[in-house]
Amino acid sequence: MSILEVCDAAGITRSHLANVLNGQKSLSPQKIRALAEVTGVPISELLDAAGYIDSKSAIDEAVRASLPMGTVTVVTDPKFLDSAIFLWLFKSNALTSLGIEWEIRQVPWKGVPWLVQKTDMSLGFYNRKTATAVTEGLVAAPRFWADLAVYEGYALMARKDDATGLPNEPSIAESLEYLRRLLATNDRPVVLAIDKVTFTRFKTPLAKDLPWERFQVVTEFDADAALELFLNKHGDLFVGGLPQRFKAQHSGQCVPILSISNDPWLFSLNSLICSETMFRNGQGLMALITAVWFQVCRELRADAAFRTKMFGELTDMLANELRVTDHSITEDLVHSVFKAEDPSVLEFFPRRPAGVITRVWQKITNCIAASVEHEWNPEQTALALKWISEETIGPDETESFLLNNDSD
Repeated sequence: MSILEVCDAAGITRSHLANVLNGQKSLSPQKIRALAEVTGVPISELLDAAGYIDSKSAIDEAVRASLPMGTVTVVTDPKFLDSAIFLWLFKSNALTSLGIEWEIRQVPWKGVPWLVQKTDMSLGFYNRKTATAVTEGLVAAPRFWADLAVYEGYALMARKDDATGLPNEPSIAESLEYLRRLLATNDRPVVLAIDKVTFTRFKTPLAKDLPWERFQVVTEFDADAALELFLNKHGDLFVGGLPQRFKAQHSGQCVPILSISNDPWLFSLNSLICSETMFRNGQGLMALITAVWFQVCRELRADAAFRTKMFGELTDMLANELRVTDHSITEDLVHSVFKAEDPSVLEFFPRRPAGVITRVWQKITNCIAASVEHEWNPEQTALALKWISEETIGPDETESFLLNNDSD
């Protein structure tokens, strides 16, 4: 194959390639990938020669050969810590060196599964169970690939001035009594929430007898805007994401009424989801992204300097690339989540994939302990565990998750 034929096939002008060979121009990873396809030269060697990666960090050629070409759309809501870190991954050398063009699409949290499903080669960060979303009879059901974090930051918040007499860390009985008093004085208490599905998480086995249908949920897709409304005396209760909860509590103006501190059922799995096309053709790529995610989690949990560096790059990405300036992600939040060996009431970022299931079983153990404390019979306990499988993991993944309990 002649130089002219190579240039034509790779979509590179002859003069540009000549300048590259003379060290006067550079090639994008996408052009390098096209050149590798045409010439048969391993892409790792071309990327190494172009200065994108060194040979020690080059990904095995067999893995590279399984990666999709062209553009991959990455979808999530960047206003939450975990989802913002997910987007930041695609600025890392490990992913920018692949020769893939990453198209970042930010949407409100509720819209993530819909955009992932309808976009051909796409992936996203979203809650695993609620990835199957139903709106006005339409169903969004993107594919699920891997669990990335165990979210434990659910909190039904009240303004401190409204919750006088309630301890800083109320028991489940004290919290439910507060909500009953609120219902007794207000026929339709208003809850400001990012979506109705998130609010329904609080209808756990411990709180199922509360008349939840009497609460009026007002959705505000911008979680930070919802928090500002709540702090300005709009609504009676608030449900946001982890950054908003952290900000609300540290402002001294809000207290959590229900959280994992008094209800062990309040946890879920945040995961890598994808379109059908990506599921069929991009499994090698998603395996690589998953590996990069857990490597980053290890570094964030081990190294305070790396956390500070990540926070700086992440906020720069939010402000300058995504034009997100009004958010509640702070450096204090980053350190609070990652510095602790057991961040208990925030979010658990495992060092490795096995850490997810280990953490889930810890949570199930806590739920069983709560069922014993409340003197539930075996049937009640079995239903409570089934709630975890259906509301946390999702109905399509639960068949072998829990052992069948047919004891008396």
